[in-house]
Amino acid sequence: MHFRHCSVNGAKYIDVGGDIHALNDRNNKTSPLPSLPDTLETFLETLALCHTVQVTTREKDTGEVVASSDEMRLAEMQLEYQAASPDEKALVEACARYGVVFEGQSHDRLLLSVRGSRRTFTRLQILEFDSDRKCMSVAVRDESSRKIWLLTKGAESSVLERCSVSDQASRTLRDTTLKHINDYAMLGLRTLAVARRELTEKQYEDFAAQLSQARQTLDNREEAVRKVTDRMEADLNLLGATGVEDLLQDGVQETLESLRVAGIKVWVLTGDKVETAVNIAYSCGHFKVFMTILTLTGLQEEDAEAKLQECDAESQKSDGHYGLVVDGSSLQVLLDHHRDRFYDVCRRCTAVVCCRMSPRQKAETVRLVKTSGESPICAAIGDGANDVSMIQEAHVGLGVMGKEGRQAVRCADFAFARFKFLKKVLLVHGHWYYTRVSTLVQYSFYKNVAFITPQLYFAVMSAFSTQPVYDALALTMFNITFTSLPVFLCSAFALRKTSRRNCS
Repeated sequence: MHFRHCSVNGAKYIDVGGDIHALNDRNNKTSPLPSLPDTLETFLETLALCHTVQVTTREKDTGEVVASSDEMRLAEMQLEYQAASPDEKALVEACARYGVVFEGQSHDRLLLSVRGSRRTFTRLQILEFDSDRKCMSVAVRDESSRKIWLLTKGAESSVLERCSVSDQASRTLRDTTLKHINDYAMLGLRTLAVARRELTEKQYEDFAAQLSQARQTLDNREEAVRKVTDRMEADLNLLGATGVEDLLQDGVQETLESLRVAGIKVWVLTGDKVETAVNIAYSCGHFKVFMTILTLTGLQEEDAEAKLQECDAESQKSDGHYGLVVDGSSLQVLLDHHRDRFYDVCRRCTAVVCCRMSPRQKAETVRLVKTSGESPICAAIGDGANDVSMIQEAHVGLGVMGKEGRQAVRCADFAFARFKFLKKVLLVHGHWYYTRVSTLVQYSFYKNVAFITPQLYFAVMSAFSTQPVYDALALTMFNITFTSLPVFLCSAFALRKTSRRNCS
């Protein structure tokens, strides 16, 4: 992932060759910054503190790992960032390029180098990201000013709702930032909104006490913690938004096209914004320019039926190819009230994209397909922790080894390194496994029928005298030795088609 754009206090900035430039929204021209504006510096400081990134410090010349200390100079060291989320790593690396360097932590003290000057912050609390809140927060104390800040970043649908809009200026900033976020989404960038709030000592002490009490609750602990965090993650001051480019892996478009030719329906389930997901769907070939795109977004319970009926009528036309876009909130309404009809629309579409999906909704979507009248075999492919639930729900779980941890790989039935390998996994090995298992089952029935039929006829001819037609050794060794090896070899190695022919 690569940091590309950001919007700060209503102004656009862009990464140009590793340096941050101002971007004129009117003529789309860029200009270098002689120095960081205060608003941009505050924005970068927030990004450099609001994360769970770990730092490995190495000497540039020898490459040996050394213990970090406050006296070490950044010029003499090389910092390597390690993060569970590639988004966080890309943001922290971008801040370092622009002069706000996260140098690591010692216990709960976070070290920043801001344009050469050392600043120290104490991390007080971490509110981890979860799929319901769709954001994360960090409470820190600035050791120089002793101020306490609650720093928050996450999906704009969550963060913007938590920001204060008490005056015209804040409302204008929110609208401008939302417009910039939509612009970034149209470019296919993954977006995050960033905000913060100053806390008094009394506010933080009350918050820490309530959070500690909620975490010790035995009944409905998650709900109790969520109520406390919701009270604190309110009245935030919006700082801006980021746009990070998530490059497609090699071979994605060819793989999706091969699956489509093979008659496999592909649904894309993602947590990205609608605009981002649609843009990526076009770039990877999931959506084609000749397709008619049906949209089921922003639906409420009262208008969902009418919109679904409209899409249903459109999709029944036999002279077109259709793609469907649905967001998470609309999907929940459709699953609750119009489940069967919604699936009928999806079934008639060539490609489906579901956006702003939570892990639970991904699993529900897989369950929707599994339990439909056609009862198709479902495979779920994912590379992150958010995909675990749908991988476990599917008939076959496939994990891709990515940069978002190994949770998906650990819970999958099969795992591979790159998405493009899915083509061979399904079309070659899938075909081989199917034919081999089919041959094994048929061969097993055949050899046992062939073995027992003479015994049945002999029993009739011998007046059911219990006299066997075979001796004891033949009865014992027939399945164990006489017929096991041919069945095993045939099912394990017989190929109807070669790998080269399947991959072409």
